Parts: sequence; C-alpha cells; structure tokens
Amino acid sequence: MMFDEIFKTKVSELWNLFSVTGGLNHRGEKGSFREEFVKQLFVSVLPRHYGIGSGVVVDKWGRQSPQVDLVIYDRRRMPPLLERDGHGIYPIDSVLRVIEVKSCVDTAAIDQFFRQAWAFHPSNSDGLKMASSGNLSGGHANYPLCGMFGFSTNISDFKAAVSSRKGDIKSAHVYCDGKGVVMLGRESDSLISLSDRVEDMKYFVAVFIGAIEDCANSRSNFRPLDWFTFKNKDK
Repeated sequence: MMFDEIFKTKVSELWNLFSVTGGLNHRGEKGSFREEFVKQLFVSVLPRHYGIGSGVVVDKWGRQSPQVDLVIYDRRRMPPLLERDGHGIYPIDSVLRVIEVKSCVDTAAIDQFFRQAWAFHPSNSDGLKMASSGNLSGGHANYPLCGMFGFSTNISDFKAAVSSRKGDIKSAHVYCDGKGVVMLGRESDSLISLSDRVEDMKYFVAVFIGAIEDCANSRSNFRPLDWFTFKNKDK
C-alpha cells in the first residue's frame, strides 16, 4: 500500500536525521530534536483539525499538569489559552492525547510517566477536570490517553517493569526502541514486538491515535461560557 510505504520511508528518514544529532553535547537541543522526531511521526498521519504542541495542560479551576512533551488537541473544541512556536497552555477540554518522550527509559522515567498519567485520570480527585459535560452517558467524556516514547532502555524485562509500576492506570501505551509497545489494559497488559523498529513505530502510532475520533466525539462542542466566570455588581 502506498500510504504504508510512504510512512515507512518517513520513519526511516526521521530516524536517520535523529541519529545524526546523537553527538550533540547540549541536552536541551538533543531533547528538542527528540521531541520533534516524535511530533513529526504524528503530524504525518493526523488530520488538520488536530494540533500538536508542548507545554502545560490546565483546567478551569486552575489545576495544572506537569510539563508535557507533546499534547495532541482538537482545534474544534477549544483553542490553546496561549501558544507561541508550538509551546503553550492547553485546556483539558480539548486535549485528547499526552505523550512523554524519553532518550533513555529507566525505572525513574516510568514512575514519572505514571505520575503524569495520574494527573489526567478521571478517578483522581486532585487531577484535572473538564469544565463541560460530555456526550457520553451521564455527561461523561473520555479523558486523554497517555503514552510514552522511549529511544533506549537498559531494562531487560520491559513489560514487567512497566506493568509493575502502573498503579491505578489501566490504559496507556508505552513504546521503546528495541522492545516494542506495551499496551496496558483493564484485564491484562500485552507487549507487541514486531519485525523491526519501523514496524514497531508504525504500530505505536496506529494504536495510540486509532480511537482519537471517538475520544473527540465524547467531548462537548465549544462552550466558552463554561470557562468564564462572571461577577454581579455590588448592590
């Protein structure tokens, strides 16, 4: 299929460009290239009504997420509160996917990822909450799906390391080069490892955004009144 071949070529080109930056000593610049690599994988396949940025996710009541490497949001629901050069502040009502990008995935990185994922979990009483009721039964909506993309790891049993640290997170996707994709589920977790790096990356991208339209459709339409507060005149 032409689409498949073009995407595979894109992955190979991006990986080659990323590999050239391996000799850089500046950690900030290496991190920027790392995130841009993953961003371009998703830009290649996402419709234009989805935006991708990085920064902080907030809710109406002032709760904030940790710093997020990549945010995929729905431009139709609500725009970023502030955004410049791809960095901004994003309302959770429009955020559909959250991605953490790591050069090397160790146990500390996995723990950090799950702390971030917990901030977006609907069962977290201290986590971010949507201002508008959703389109699902009872006014519910799907909260952002969290994922992690790792370029390397020294962990031998990668699936066990991820599964043992997930806590109450029952849905997340974790990719690491050379290991494959760990998919967390409510009943059990699975590791998908295909024939090579390109196939694994293709699978991660496909499954991570596979149900993004369902997530978007679970949200309400743009309702700015839900985000504003009003004060009456003193009598």
